Amino acid sequence: MHREVILVDNRYYEDKNYHELSIPLFPGISFDYFWCDGTYEFRAPQKIKRSSNVMIINYCYCGSFEMIYNNGKILNRGAKDITLSSPDSMSAHSRIPQKTYEGISITLRFSEFPDWLTCFFSEQNIDFQKLMRRFRLEESSFFVPRTEELENSFDNLYRYMEEGRRPLLLAETLLLISKISLIGEEGKKEEEDYTSLMTDKVYRKVLKIAKEMEKSSNYSVPLADLVDREGLNYGDFQKVFFELFHMTPIQYRRNQKINEGAFLIQHTNKSITEIAFLCGYSNPSKFSSAFRQLMGISPLKYRSRHAVIK
Repeated sequence: MHREVILVDNRYYEDKNYHELSIPLFPGISFDYFWCDGTYEFRAPQKIKRSSNVMIINYCYCGSFEMIYNNGKILNRGAKDITLSSPDSMSAHSRIPQKTYEGISITLRFSEFPDWLTCFFSEQNIDFQKLMRRFRLEESSFFVPRTEELENSFDNLYRYMEEGRRPLLLAETLLLISKISLIGEEGKKEEEDYTSLMTDKVYRKVLKIAKEMEKSSNYSVPLADLVDREGLNYGDFQKVFFELFHMTPIQYRRNQKINEGAFLIQHTNKSITEIAFLCGYSNPSKFSSAFRQLMGISPLKYRSRHAVIK
């Protein structure tokens, strides 16, 4: 396993390089940890049971997770992104496009709450049905504005999971739910309407460019060159890209490079300097700085914690 977890009553699932660990916390509340070493395509549409009584809090620790909807829209949950979702708004088609992925989710099934848990949330003035309506989760996922307080909560959840400290994991989960419930409608980002730009032809070209950006052989190719190859206006490309991926092309490319670097650090004995060059960084110190900014630790510390090859 990628992380050493010492907790009882867990449910574990794996398919080749993809892994899921589910930890029941309370009746109706579960903590799920996902990790993947290498890209992963969900080969067949997942059967999703629609329910207005389920809310999911998602956090991407590193890498990214993509869901492709029937209308062509993409949900790209990148590193450090926090989203709320429900089975009503989830897509059956998903993939992990980067080589290293870790994420967690907390699933709340309101109809399974015992009376004492329902009473507890009621005393905290937490109404999950109202939260579902506030964030319009029956329509789409909601991107929660990042705050240091929320990120600290997720960091604590990771640590308590690794250390097997179940009472603290339970308490931190309840605290996180309380913090999420306090997010107001003003937290939802206003989205500009790029419908006029989102033609099927442009959409497919932007997706093609994104896939080209994922190739390590293209890390040093200027973005403008990739866009020019498809005959798109760069300004239009940026707008449509952000609409699809909820990040700028530059952020997406940086995440790809750092994710590739994390994979090489974990699975090879190559030096950090060599890995920096392979990831398109001519200056190793800039690679280390970008790595620390995205992953939260230095490349050397990441190797000491996660290296498969010692």
